[in-house]
Amino acid sequence: MILTVTLNTAVDRIFRIARLEPNRTLRSQPVVISPAGKGVCASLVAATLGYPTLALGFIAGASGQWLAAQLRQRGAHTAFVEVEGETRWNIVILGEEDHTHTTLTAEALRVRPEHVQALRQHFADHLDEARCVVFGGSAPADVSPAVIADLIAAARAHKVPVVLDASGEVLRQGIRAAPTWVKPNREELELLSATPVRSPDEALRAAHALQRQFGCNVLASLGEQGAVAVTAAGAWRIAPLRVPVVNPAGAGDAMVAGLALGLAQGWALEESLRWATAAASATVSFLGTAELTREAVLALLPQVQISPL
Repeated sequence: MILTVTLNTAVDRIFRIARLEPNRTLRSQPVVISPAGKGVCASLVAATLGYPTLALGFIAGASGQWLAAQLRQRGAHTAFVEVEGETRWNIVILGEEDHTHTTLTAEALRVRPEHVQALRQHFADHLDEARCVVFGGSAPADVSPAVIADLIAAARAHKVPVVLDASGEVLRQGIRAAPTWVKPNREELELLSATPVRSPDEALRAAHALQRQFGCNVLASLGEQGAVAVTAAGAWRIAPLRVPVVNPAGAGDAMVAGLALGLAQGWALEESLRWATAAASATVSFLGTAELTREAVLALLPQVQISPL
C-alpha cells in the first residue's frame, strides 16, 4: 500500500478561458471540479494505476466530505481527520490562447493540537501496511511544519521508503529528516539550493549538492525541459515527452505517484523513473487536476528516454 499524507487538502475549480484579462468579465467553458493537494493527487494517480493507496490528512466541511468521497469513488481508501473550517477551494484559470495557468488559493482549515495528535495516531496505525509513504504539499497556518519531519523520521525508522513533495518551510524541515527521495520543481530546487536553476545542467549541480548535503535522492521536475534524477550511485537526465498540454496542474504529483509505485514494488530505478515520467506526461493532457488513465500511461511508457550521466 502507498500511504499519502496531505496536511492542507484542497478542491480545484478549473476555469477555461481564452486569455486572462484584468478588469473584464470573462466567460468560461463549463467548470471542472477536482480533488487536490499533492498527497491527495498522488493517491488518486496510484489508485488509477491499480495500486492500493490510503490517503491521510486533514479535511473540513462539505468540500472536505466531497473530496474524501471522490477519492473513495476512484478506488483510494481514506482515513482523514476532520477539523474545523473548510477544505479550501482553489480557483485554477487556464488561458487557452496565451497558455497561462493561474491558481488562486486561500487558507481555510483550522487545526487544533488534538487534531494533529489524531493524525499522528492514524499514521502510526497504518505504517506497518505501507510499502511507500508520500508526504505532499504545505501545512495549514495552525500546524507546525515539524509535524511532517517527525512523520518522515517515523517512516524511516520502520524502513519504509519516503517521497517528499512539499513547498516552503515544510520542504525545508522535511528534507532534514532524510526522506528517501525529494521531488522539487524548479522553484523549489532553487529554494533549497539557494542557486538559480535555468537549465538541466544547473539542476543537476543543485541536485548533486542536495544529495551530498542531506543524503536523499533527488528527482527534480523541470517542466518542458524534462527532469533530472540524482542518487549517491549516479545521475540521469529524463527527456520531456511531447504531449498536448491541457492542464499542467498535478503533473508533479503524478510523477511522485509513479516513483512511489516503483518504490512500493521494488522496481529498478530506471523503471520507476519511466513510470514517473509517463504518469506526469499523461496527466497534462487531461482537464482535471492529476487526472489520467492507465491506458494513457502505458501508451507513453515506450517513449520515455532516460540517459545515465
